Amino acid sequence: MKAATGDNSLYNFDNNLLPGLSFYRLKMIDHDGNFSYGDIVKLVNNIAETNLSISTNPVENVLTLNHPKATAGAAAKLYSITGLLLITQGVELNTSQTNIDVTKLRTGIYVVKYYTNLAERAVRFKKY
Repeated sequence: MKAATGDNSLYNFDNNLLPGLSFYRLKMIDHDGNFSYGDIVKLVNNIAETNLSISTNPVENVLTLNHPKATAGAAAKLYSITGLLLITQGVELNTSQTNIDVTKLRTGIYVVKYYTNLAERAVRFKKY
């Protein structure tokens, strides 16, 4: 990242959002050692449970995805190991388990991602 003076800047960040309510702010340090703080920002992570699992792995015909309680807009997306999106499925509101038909997939390794408005979780599985 370039600083206002054109010099290179160094930045560090934490992308592990804690469950519940968190407060963050930036501390900006100049090359001469002077520093200032940015505004405090409130972040809310409503996903209390962050575990994502598959009931049986390897999977034969139906993938059973165990996930945090679904909120509005939650979705499950299935990708090839190379990142190609193969299946998108909406998740029923307030459920914590979703079944995905994988009978048309070839034997191999895949990734299923669970998306909400606040987070994204992924787990690999084997199809046989």
